[in-house]
Amino acid sequence: MKFIYGFLLLLVMLFLAACPAKPASPTDPTASTNTVSSTTNGNVVTNVTQVVTTTISTNYFYKRSWGGYGSADGQMNAVGDVVFGPDYQIYVAEYFGNRIQVFDTNGNFLRKWGTAGTGNGQFSTLNGIAVSTDGKVYSIEDSRIQVFTTNGVYLNKWGSSGTGDGQFGSGGGDSKIAIDPTGNIWVSDVGNSRTQKFDTNGTFLAKYSISGESMRMEGTNYWVGAGAAGTIKRYDTSGNLNLTLGPSANYPQPKGLGLNQTGNRLFVGNSLNKIAVLDTSGTVQFVFGTSGTNINELKWSTAILQDNQSNLYIANGYDDRIKVFTWGIQTNATTNFVTTVVTNN
Repeated sequence: MKFIYGFLLLLVMLFLAACPAKPASPTDPTASTNTVSSTTNGNVVTNVTQVVTTTISTNYFYKRSWGGYGSADGQMNAVGDVVFGPDYQIYVAEYFGNRIQVFDTNGNFLRKWGTAGTGNGQFSTLNGIAVSTDGKVYSIEDSRIQVFTTNGVYLNKWGSSGTGDGQFGSGGGDSKIAIDPTGNIWVSDVGNSRTQKFDTNGTFLAKYSISGESMRMEGTNYWVGAGAAGTIKRYDTSGNLNLTLGPSANYPQPKGLGLNQTGNRLFVGNSLNKIAVLDTSGTVQFVFGTSGTNINELKWSTAILQDNQSNLYIANGYDDRIKVFTWGIQTNATTNFVTTVVTNN
């Protein structure tokens, strides 16, 4: 019998030894100490101990950027909306540059089109763009929509200045455009404080009392941010309101909006010059970014994208750059030296 009890006790001890220790939280600090010097003067002993505290944090961290003010290829003048094409090429609308530029995800310039003017293929106060799955690029200006191939070949246009169906009010420079899952074109007609919906040929379909300077379409959800009101609202594709977020101190005056690939995380640029990260019920997960003009800082974020590798592409309007932040783990180590005096009497 004693042999059986002893054998069972041995099994329990072996099982406990094999169980891994509970891992530390990603933000748990760990500390290590090391005595780096020790001096003795009579009965007085002085020890200098090095204390290294390591903190591991999970967040979005700066990765790279491209652009800068100018009119050369790859430079930008008042970057507005930024969207993906079907092949993850990045399309950038320039408000004052009056053109569309296309880049790969590393920031390499691929092509461009557009000049200042009101003719076909020209732009004036260009801000909103969208790319359909069948390879058409839609742009919104002050009073019209133009349609192009992904190589910039002009195809079609519609719209004029006014308040009627299919017309657009002044202030179109703040308007955005998006495409829903059925291929219909949604336009935030900011000048008339409404949203209009069209088919791909420009035929007017519907209008809704939905207004805001920033918008994104994610599946059947239509997200709209209103800077002055400080709110973000979500509608279905019939124009029904189903969620209101804000006002919030974490994202006052929301500007640029973005969603991740699965649609369960919302990114909000705002007047704090930071990015607030929310789940789609509106709970703030965290806030990241530093306000400033350095290459890794943010100021006036006008649009946000996330690719399938958890990289964020942020249009930074203040310095005309696209800035890339990536999700990951960062380790920060802080070293302190502690002096201890021991008196032996």
